[in-house]
Amino acid sequence: MYNSVVTSGENRVENGENVAKKEKTLVNDKFKAKANRLVNNDKFKDELKKLREQFKIPINGMTYEEERIWYKDKWGKGIQEIKNFHFALSKFRGKFKLYSNWGIFLLHYILSNKLDYRHFPQHSFDLRWHYNEDTYENELHIIIFPNTTIDDIKNDWAEIKKRQKRLYSYKEKSPRDKWCIERDSWFYELWKRGLTCEEIADIRYTEFPKEKPVPDADLVRKAINRLKNV
Repeated sequence: MYNSVVTSGENRVENGENVAKKEKTLVNDKFKAKANRLVNNDKFKDELKKLREQFKIPINGMTYEEERIWYKDKWGKGIQEIKNFHFALSKFRGKFKLYSNWGIFLLHYILSNKLDYRHFPQHSFDLRWHYNEDTYENELHIIIFPNTTIDDIKNDWAEIKKRQKRLYSYKEKSPRDKWCIERDSWFYELWKRGLTCEEIADIRYTEFPKEKPVPDADLVRKAINRLKNV
């Protein structure tokens, strides 16, 4: 179980040394050690093999280009195909008592078979976007786990603040329909997965053929740049 909290804080500095940075390094070292133990666990290997067979992922993983083709193929089969995969990923994570902040690491490892520490958890909590259907706006939720402390959140406040700035009501914006914010975020997430602006525009048109304006590569590129610069 987890809870959503909102708080604020600043990094502490003692004796000219950034304590927050030291503490975060120690947390990251723990994540690295746990990741190494995990991928060498026999039960983990067996469950990983079953999952890859279920979704036709090569036993030795895929290259970056093959991952893009694999995702594009899943999108082509409809959103339910993607949901099925991520539901299976969530169950897989649960079997090894891993919280949601391990999701990106597991996703990358399952697809690539590479132990890339850039994708292991960066925090002892999780940040999650939620669309509020009552206010028609995104919300940023901080998900805390049994081992999360207030200092963990304070030490990573700069990252939380960076994402908070993407919220529609954070500051004055030029008048735009609120659905544009959702659309832009949708573009941005696919772009982070490695899809090109042309591919994203094609997928968007397939999913929402009646949407105006009709998305093209230039529209997608401008939307991504807006979110990159907030």
